[in-house]
Amino acid sequence: MNFLYKKIIKVKAGNGGDGCVSFRKIKFINKGGPDGGNGGKGGDVFLLSNKNINNFNDCNFKNIIYAEDGKKGSKENKTGKNGKSTIINVPINIKVINYDTEEIIYNIKNNNELLIVAKGGDFGLGNSKFKSSINRSPKFCTLGKIGENRTLILKLELNSDVGIIGLSYSGKTSLIYSIINKDKIDLNTKYPRKFIVNNKFSIIDTPGLINSSNFNINFLNHLNKCSLLIYIIDISYYKCNFSINNIYNIFNKIYLYNKNLILKEKWIVFNKIDLLSYNDVLLYSNYIISKLNWKSNYYLISAKKNISINKLLIDIYNFLKKV
Repeated sequence: MNFLYKKIIKVKAGNGGDGCVSFRKIKFINKGGPDGGNGGKGGDVFLLSNKNINNFNDCNFKNIIYAEDGKKGSKENKTGKNGKSTIINVPINIKVINYDTEEIIYNIKNNNELLIVAKGGDFGLGNSKFKSSINRSPKFCTLGKIGENRTLILKLELNSDVGIIGLSYSGKTSLIYSIINKDKIDLNTKYPRKFIVNNKFSIIDTPGLINSSNFNINFLNHLNKCSLLIYIIDISYYKCNFSINNIYNIFNKIYLYNKNLILKEKWIVFNKIDLLSYNDVLLYSNYIISKLNWKSNYYLISAKKNISINKLLIDIYNFLKKV
């Protein structure tokens, strides 16, 4: 299942219940006075952010979302029941956008934020509310108001300080888990995931690329706010020209998607150095750096063996302090 970072939904709040026209039934008295009750308020539609939801594939709501209508008022001044509101759970870090006007309604950034996106209609008034010294027996009521109805775009943005890019099995996830000191590693990253490192900065792990031609451009949406992009290379994979071509192709795709992304600071991290001799590590890394004419930082690490991870971590932190 693909990572779903955008969803278009229609929300329809409940209509308000109508007021009631009624008169008391009192023996020997014709129309013993108005006693029509008010209607109930229409239900609202809410969004509730949930940190345990990673993307919209994890959401179980439909594309059209309704809240319940308020019930009609009744005799004996009984108020109609309010319509039941609908609450749908969504990921954090989403923009709520009006589909028709493209206006950003709200940015949901924190867990358990409750946002009303469609307000239920107000209730209608029963005839008892219109009794006066001039009109002792009003024979009319008001209707409930129509609930709000609109189309929304929900757009997920995993804003982060650092973004990780690399081919499948290059060790991206292993690197992140090594940085955040977790032992259990899920190597199959199916969707972008955001992590907080020592409460100092955030980092995004993106799904691995099978090859540069399968680059899912939707993932780039989550790199827009990153200050630093890190490309992971499995240096134990001997085909240096293959690595160089993939870097070129991926950077070209980034450039075509958003020219500003290619201008961001980029580092290369050569991973799995524990699988080669020291001389081979230097030979292959120097060859790739030379062919790329690479001027930015590059690192030789082993995420599995925790080699040179602290140096990389310190440099990331120091770089971000200057941004």
